[in-house]
Amino acid sequence: MVLGAALVIFFAVPWHEGVSAPAVLGPQLAQGLYAVGSGYVAAEPAPARDGQLVRAGETLAVLVSPELDYRLKAARADEAQLRWEVEQQSFDERLQRQGTALARRWDAARETVAGLQAQIAQLTVRAPFDGRVQLAGDAPAPGTWLPRGERLYDLIAPEGVKGVAFVGESEVARLRAGQRAVFVANVAEFARRACRIDAIDRVNLATLDQPSVASTYGGPIPA
Repeated sequence: MVLGAALVIFFAVPWHEGVSAPAVLGPQLAQGLYAVGSGYVAAEPAPARDGQLVRAGETLAVLVSPELDYRLKAARADEAQLRWEVEQQSFDERLQRQGTALARRWDAARETVAGLQAQIAQLTVRAPFDGRVQLAGDAPAPGTWLPRGERLYDLIAPEGVKGVAFVGESEVARLRAGQRAVFVANVAEFARRACRIDAIDRVNLATLDQPSVASTYGGPIPA
């Protein structure tokens, strides 16, 4: 009975000291910046350069969409015409017959103008925080046409690093936020780095955000 209990405890209780998991070390704060709509790169202001230090809110690049500009021009003309008709409604019998429908059409026209202005404003790529610009590909030259979703820049905060570890479901229950961890690089000349578990995301990943850990790229995760 004692031997049986010992075997149960040996196999059921997690007795080994730590959890080992593939991990990637990178900047604590980093973000990719994309073109939210198609358009060509404006010459002014000049697009941000690789390695440039920027402040939060600073303009990195401006895209111009001729289609949106044309639609905004037409929408403004419609809104101006409806505004004039609403102002003249009390003096014009023909306009009076339209009643409150005319005012509702004017409200809709103003909303259309505001919506198009918001879409055009999103074509201006701004820095969400202080950091250093890294080009995601070729430098966006003025006049270059970019499709929607094109990755333009990576913005890297100047301070702090964080590691992302991929832990199997059988071991994740042993981890807690606040526990100490050690990042060991797979390159001998890099020193070990003491860390602390900040958060645990209990999700099943369909794709890996860090391709370097996938087996197809020589990583340890069969994916």
